Amino acid sequence: MVGLISFCCGCGGEKGIDARYAYEKRVWEARMREERIWLEPLAVRDEDLGAAIAAYESVLAANPLVDPNSESWSPRVRGDIERLRFSSNVALVKLYFIRLQNNSGVTYFRSGVQRHDLLFRDRRDLGLSLVKAIYAKQARDPLEVKCSSVLADIARDEHLWADGKEIGDTLLAVPGYLVHIELDRGEAVPEHVEPAEQLLGRVIAMWPDSLIGQKARLSRVDLYIMLARYEEALADVDAVVASGRFAGHPGEIRLLRGEILAHGLGRYAEAESVFTALKTSYAGTRVSRAASLDLAAMLARRGETREAVEMIRELEMAKEMPLEMRTAAMFLRALIVNESGDWGEAVTLLWRICRLYPFTRAGMVAPLVMLRHELGAGNRESVERVHRKTVEFYLSAIGMDSASLRYRHLVKDYLIESYLLMGDPRGAAMVLEERAPTWSGENGAVGLIKSALIYLNLLDDRENGVRMLEKCLDLFPASRYSGNVRAQLDSLSHRQTVQ
Repeated sequence: MVGLISFCCGCGGEKGIDARYAYEKRVWEARMREERIWLEPLAVRDEDLGAAIAAYESVLAANPLVDPNSESWSPRVRGDIERLRFSSNVALVKLYFIRLQNNSGVTYFRSGVQRHDLLFRDRRDLGLSLVKAIYAKQARDPLEVKCSSVLADIARDEHLWADGKEIGDTLLAVPGYLVHIELDRGEAVPEHVEPAEQLLGRVIAMWPDSLIGQKARLSRVDLYIMLARYEEALADVDAVVASGRFAGHPGEIRLLRGEILAHGLGRYAEAESVFTALKTSYAGTRVSRAASLDLAAMLARRGETREAVEMIRELEMAKEMPLEMRTAAMFLRALIVNESGDWGEAVTLLWRICRLYPFTRAGMVAPLVMLRHELGAGNRESVERVHRKTVEFYLSAIGMDSASLRYRHLVKDYLIESYLLMGDPRGAAMVLEERAPTWSGENGAVGLIKSALIYLNLLDDRENGVRMLEKCLDLFPASRYSGNVRAQLDSLSHRQTVQ
């Protein structure tokens, strides 16, 4: 540590140096806890994450500069402490962000929408909709508020803008994620949009030709796509292309440009020329195959169904095809053949996706597509048969608890959605109560939490809701969500007392 060097070299007489040294030691201890998190961030233990967060919160709560005597300390010492507090804030918002993502689909709604999701933009009935009502009555996850507050502090701190060294991928991702949460909640004017634009815009303005400036611009592209502000997204993409400076595959940004043109702005002729050029320039790569998928979607939109299906079949059989892209191709083909009148072939394709690739986004969505189709057709016997198969599929997927799904608790929301489509919320609550005790760890705890939320927020059944929360604590006392469960029980008890 820089401070230790100066301390050991005879600066002991400098006013405030002892306080700075003591503070620096506390920051160092917090950093040691934080290092454990970044060694394996995708498999971090919640105890380690909680310990690192608590350490930094303690550091920031103990501000030496509030001491009246600090006014007489040397400017250098005061500046060092301010920089330590700034770096601690940056570390803390990253840790909050990890835990907020871990809470996704448990303490707040997660739509399942991917980063861009432009290919299926017009097909809004593919994912989750009814299940949002479960979360609508829940208070916001406190981590959302904490992330927002600390991020605002960081953005106001001139240490951030001195050299930009603390502006990494995580810090650029947080603003858009907060907007995503608000959009999932159905907020017409998300409050985090303006601060997100201000932060990203200032990074772009200060370092326009740097790599971090281009990353900020791409983060703003993601933000504009979420908000369906496609002209602005296109302008930022064009600026990145013109700079010639961006991370990743050089064809990816051009692919995104074509998708904005096609699926966002409907400028199909321009988009077709982009996709055709990418197929030629990057033959045999992921970019070329993605461009082919976009072209197939455009062909289908023009009514050239046979040509679109042939193109998609070729993609499905291509070697070294990424799994998510292969299943997206199969899924798109199912939608296209259904729209052309062949529901039988569509069903065969959709169940094949479920059987072969259950832990993909297409695998999760496919059963709901079939259930919605049968409900629309009005055949009660077929509806009940498809729903039984759908429930079996989701329960099997939940039981396997595959790490292939980043937001694995989202599967439970797909299960619940299927029951809500059937008009049977109690059935969802009961099946989760029945199965959750057989699921290990967080899987079982979250099953009971979601059962409780259905009782409390959809059925107005306080007795069974409280019973589920208490059962969760009894069966899974060490769950990372146990604190949240206790807080809900305390809140329910308080409300009951007031009433």
